[in-house]
Amino acid sequence: MTRDSRFQVTPSSSPILERVGLVVDRSNAAAAVKAIVAVEDFELRQVLMGQSSFWPDPFTTFAAAAAKTSTIWMGTSVLPT
Repeated sequence: MTRDSRFQVTPSSSPILERVGLVVDRSNAAAAVKAIVAVEDFELRQVLMGQSSFWPDPFTTFAAAAAKTSTIWMGTSVLPT
């Protein structure tokens, strides 16, 4: 669903798999990279990660995953500042 200029909700023309994403557990960076590659193979289009001082940096994990993927969108959820 998208909103038009008058704030009315209109159906999206995007295929359903482009609107579905996955939040990846990043407590193990190598496992997170494997999960992101598997998600792309399953044809989901986006993954999200948060950040904690106890786990690997999501940007480093995304950089490693980007070397092994070509179409998936990667993004962060709210990051502490």
